[in-house]
Amino acid sequence: MPNITCSKCGVQLKPIGNPIDEIIRAGGSVVSAAQAGFQQWLGTVCLHCQVVFCPHCRDTGPGPCPICGNGVKPAAVMYLPHSPPTRVLQFSGKSENEAIASARNTFPDHNILRLETIQRREKHSIQVDGPSADAAASTAESMLPQGAENVSPTKVPQSAKAQICTIEAESEEEARQIFLSRKSDYEDWLFFRRLGPEEGPNTCKKVGCNHKSIKNSVLCRRHHFEMIKGKTCNFSEDDYRNTDISPEGGAIDIACIRPPSKSFFGFGVSKPGSYEVRWSRPFTASISYEMPVIFVMVRMRG
Repeated sequence: MPNITCSKCGVQLKPIGNPIDEIIRAGGSVVSAAQAGFQQWLGTVCLHCQVVFCPHCRDTGPGPCPICGNGVKPAAVMYLPHSPPTRVLQFSGKSENEAIASARNTFPDHNILRLETIQRREKHSIQVDGPSADAAASTAESMLPQGAENVSPTKVPQSAKAQICTIEAESEEEARQIFLSRKSDYEDWLFFRRLGPEEGPNTCKKVGCNHKSIKNSVLCRRHHFEMIKGKTCNFSEDDYRNTDISPEGGAIDIACIRPPSKSFFGFGVSKPGSYEVRWSRPFTASISYEMPVIFVMVRMRG
């Protein structure tokens, strides 16, 4: 099989065999000699842009091309462009002339056949937590990238809802530590759940692990968690946390409802006290905007 590379990142696409060979091996037959030479790679092709995408730059399923919006085809030999190879460079926040100049600096002029540009606008959003509505809105607006367009007004809820839970402990400090421990455990569990399914297509790079990798990572769910958090992952797919402690929280206020009781002279049983822990969710500011993006398609000489 010839080597096919991604137009955006230059990674070589993985061949996924010849489906016709599998048919013949299973006892079937081909209709024509052309079918016998059918070859396919793990990736997609845009016939309009003549651009090849690897699974990291675009998922392998059907859908629109991220550059022109037309439908893509699987990276099969009959769909691959027969013209000279194409490389795609993506620029945000630059003018068309700046993008073309950057593209020319990337490749020697004698290798460039011609340049084409496509301009699009990509929608983005920012969500930021803050101790107050003004602080959250100010932080969200400060995170807007240079060149952002069609910025929507920042939306912030008028009030933050108070959260309350009751903890049995021997002292106020112990109640605080129990609360923080439960909160940390819940945060870790939410992070684990948000990593998404292990859909591959590659296998986890951790030695001895046979799980598929998660999206945008070379590791499976558990090993990605351990790499980011720096602690052992004790969660599984079946874990479910039904708790009254949310991962977010502002200032913590602890009030003693029932003080702990101690036994006297060995009579009676010591009982922990009951403490009400009150905290508030932070204010969340959300803002949406559009970012102009320029795709420069460089047609290289064969």
